[in-house]
Amino acid sequence: MSLVGPRPERPEFVETLSAAIPFYRERLMVPPGITGWAQVKYPYAASIEAARRKLQYDLFYIKHMSLFFDVTILLRTFKTVIVGLRHSESGAKAAEPAGAISTLPPPADEKNKAQLA
Repeated sequence: MSLVGPRPERPEFVETLSAAIPFYRERLMVPPGITGWAQVKYPYAASIEAARRKLQYDLFYIKHMSLFFDVTILLRTFKTVIVGLRHSESGAKAAEPAGAISTLPPPADEKNKAQLA
């Protein structure tokens, strides 16, 4: 186990999530960590859809692993511990990695604008 990396999951969850989410096992290519990019950018994953979103962050971390990125994650973790962090639906959506595909419906006001246009 390392300090920074994807958070480990219980084996029975890995089996379930691997069956439901493509590329889920790819996160096992690196040692698990105490903190990670998904932990500082997205709230707790209590559903398969949330686990899919967190996987996007884990794969982003694996692709861009570096000492600088690890230090950035550690600093954000310390900030979260000291200041606290509140995730909201819009905050989680805004924190998506570049190129992420959103499956959340648009907020009501944007939906209304689209229907009026």
